[in-house]
Amino acid sequence: MRARISLLIVEWPERLGDEYWRDALWLSLELTPDGARVLTAKVPAAWRDRWPLI
Repeated sequence: MRARISLLIVEWPERLGDEYWRDALWLSLELTPDGARVLTAKVPAAWRDRWPLI
């Protein structure tokens, strides 16, 4: 049997308040004043074994 992998992307997750999943991987994309983009990852412990590159 193959393992199934899924992904759910939530736009504006901060609107969920305290109801978000505690083990969620948070990715934020921000624009800098010069127009560059900065990607930031908030990686909970539950993701460290799933995504070893972090």
